[in-house]
Amino acid sequence: MEEHIWWKVGRGGVNFWFDNWTKQGPLCSKLEGVMVQQNIQVFEVYRNGQWDWSKLIPHPPNFIKEMVFSTTLNVSQQAHDTPIWTCSENGKFSTVFAWNLFRQKRHISQFDKRIWHNDVPYNMAFLTWKATHGRIPTDDKVSKFGMVPEVETVEHLFSNGRYAQQVWGFFAGRIGIPYKNTSLGTLLSTVGISEPATPSPLMSLKLCLQLFYGSCGDQDAAPSMNQKIQHSIDPSH
Repeated sequence: MEEHIWWKVGRGGVNFWFDNWTKQGPLCSKLEGVMVQQNIQVFEVYRNGQWDWSKLIPHPPNFIKEMVFSTTLNVSQQAHDTPIWTCSENGKFSTVFAWNLFRQKRHISQFDKRIWHNDVPYNMAFLTWKATHGRIPTDDKVSKFGMVPEVETVEHLFSNGRYAQQVWGFFAGRIGIPYKNTSLGTLLSTVGISEPATPSPLMSLKLCLQLFYGSCGDQDAAPSMNQKIQHSIDPSH
């Protein structure tokens, strides 16, 4: 993290050897295998506009002196030493920039990109993401902990089960999309997430909610969602 911080010298309280105040990195890093003073500060070496090299142990080689001479200083006891964050344009530290330095970004999934969309209600997007990434606590997941026998799966719940096939048959069948013996990911991609060429890209997400409410026995939510899905296909209804 420190290699991305440059110190703008004010009073000169920065470490001569270990802080990056010349914009060329810590000076100690230029001297491989050489022991240097731990706590010598710039103002102790820079006096009245002159460098007193006798204060330093070891005596700096000429290339270190040249790096120091190339640095413009305006040392003043009234000024503050200011850390400048070199990863941002304004020089101010940002947790966003810091996080991006260390995070390992994966390839952006176009499938997920269409799920997490500003026009998609959060509950639809979250449930769809959980269903397509195996995060629904169905029986096959819970059984791994020895809690229930393996019965229900995400594919059975959202695509291949009797109730799921009825829902997909009613909606996907009306627009000529094959739905039998088809995985959930393929159904969602075909209906509108990967190729939004159907009447509404949201229809597949609404279908997921319809399947979820129906499987949970929510008699109030399922009919309401059914009407919303019908409106996605035919706004005249």
